[in-house]
Amino acid sequence: MKLFIDRCAALGDKLRKAESLFCTFLIGVIVIIITLQVLSRNFFSYSIQGLDAIVRMMTFYIAMFGAILATHFQRHISIDTFSRFASAKYRYFLECIIDIWCLIIAFSLFYFSLELVQSSFEFGDIYTGEISLWILQLIIPYMFFNHFMIHLTNLINTLARKK
Repeated sequence: MKLFIDRCAALGDKLRKAESLFCTFLIGVIVIIITLQVLSRNFFSYSIQGLDAIVRMMTFYIAMFGAILATHFQRHISIDTFSRFASAKYRYFLECIIDIWCLIIAFSLFYFSLELVQSSFEFGDIYTGEISLWILQLIIPYMFFNHFMIHLTNLINTLARKK
């Protein structure tokens, strides 16, 4: 069991590095696109159509990957007043309850986001130009599944720590 947990942790670390690199890449691309758009508007009085929509979607992707990374590194917003004042014994139970609750929420949102993507596919929604919206929405179930796996790993680690 420990070998499986260690391999999952190693895979998770590689995934986090790839996600961090992807966020960095997206930020760089956004800076370049916005710079081109500003130069194009100010010097040539021409606006490149569709770039604003692309930048909005890239910003959405950065927010999604940022949420995943914040959850992984436990840098997300948390309200943990009870755990600060609780003893070690109760803190253990609070961590388990919080992780179980997050598992339920993340799995529910994963399921409903799959339905969202499916309905976008069935209705043939188009984002801008000829880009199918369902392809761009795949980040949403990925993000919630990733949150589910992070909290599952946290729960397993918390339960293993009790021993």
